Amino acid sequence: TLAFVLGSGELMGPVGRSGASGLYQAIGLSELLLGTGLIYAAVRYLRMQPLRPRALIAIGSFGLFVSTAVMLHLAGGWFQIGLRLHGFSPGAALGEYGAELGIAMVGTVGTLLVTLSLLALSLLATTSFSIGLVGRLGMGVGQRLWTHVEPLLGGLRERWSQRRAQP
Repeated sequence: TLAFVLGSGELMGPVGRSGASGLYQAIGLSELLLGTGLIYAAVRYLRMQPLRPRALIAIGSFGLFVSTAVMLHLAGGWFQIGLRLHGFSPGAALGEYGAELGIAMVGTVGTLLVTLSLLALSLLATTSFSIGLVGRLGMGVGQRLWTHVEPLLGGLRERWSQRRAQP
C-alpha cells in the first residue's frame, strides 16, 4: 500500500500488486496495522517466544481494524482528503460501509463517539495499559498544562478587571 500511496506501485511484481490492491480495497490504510502485527509476530518468532494469540488480543485487533477504517473514512469525508486508490477512500470498503451504517443509525457525531470508544477499548485490550494508568497519565498531563495556562489566565483576568475599571 505504501508503494501505491507514495509512488506508482512499480516496486512490486504483479502478484504483490494485486494482493496489495485487494487488501487496500477491503480494509484500506488499516492494512498498515496488519503489517505492523506481522512484523511483531516475526520478531517474537525470532526471539523464540510463543506465538499463540489470546482471544482478547484477537478481538482487540479486530476492533482496531474496524475503528481505524471507520475513522479514516470519516476523516476523508470531513477534510476532503483526495487520497483515493482504486476508487476507494482511505477507509476502503470496511470503513465506508461501517461509517455509513453508523451514520444512518446514530448520526455522524454518534458514529465518531462509538468509533472512538471502540478504539479506546481495543487499545486497552491489546496493550498493557489499564484505565487507571491512562487516568493517571491524563491527570499528569493536565496538571502540567494547567501550570502553564494558569499564569496566562491570571494575566487576562488582570487586564479584564483593569478595562472594566476604566470609564
